[in-house]
Amino acid sequence: ITPNMLQSVETRIEDIQVRLLSMIDEDDIIVGHSLENDLRALRIVHDKIIDTSVLFRGTNGRKFSLKHLSNVLMQKKIQCGSHGHCSTEDAEAALVLALRRARRGDSFRLKENSSRQNIISIFQKINREASSQKKDAETFAERNDGSCVCIGK
Repeated sequence: ITPNMLQSVETRIEDIQVRLLSMIDEDDIIVGHSLENDLRALRIVHDKIIDTSVLFRGTNGRKFSLKHLSNVLMQKKIQCGSHGHCSTEDAEAALVLALRRARRGDSFRLKENSSRQNIISIFQKINREASSQKKDAETFAERNDGSCVCIGK
């Protein structure tokens, strides 16, 4: 969104807040993905939230994109268009993910590979080991007599 795109817009944030709050009751549950960003932008606080970015957070605290969650957990590709996100498609995906999690429980989640390591830490370890063996070599490739190829998921 650029300032030029907003020049002719006469709707103010207050107008959006009033309209939204006329549709949402304090007992309603809002379901979405990374809702903190939307609610912060709207300057709205709501007590009953199901946020799929929190619900499906990795064990290391990593947030997964809605696109990734939808693809892996529902085998449904979303956000494939060239015009950005479709809000209806995103809302539907977040709702289905939340409902499936409610029905299936904690077992409906991304399966994390506990043996998977950070590639940088792997190279640092290899670098330390190799440099202790060949102290006169300058680069990783020289210490390992050639180049390095990484293959993984």
